[in-house]
Amino acid sequence: MWIGVEIGAAWRHLEAVGVLGAWAVPGLFVAPIVLRRMARGESGSSVAERREKALRRIG
Repeated sequence: MWIGVEIGAAWRHLEAVGVLGAWAVPGLFVAPIVLRRMARGESGSSVAERREKALRRIG
């Protein structure tokens, strides 16, 4: 039996949802900013070229 897996031997659904929500909400605001910065100034052809180069290196 898996009694010692959870704190207090009970599943804490409300706390788990709260922690996941605490990470998800800021992530929804931060992710577009980070992705926009990553893609800034890059054309589709340069991204495709880098992808092909990486794929050749892998296999």
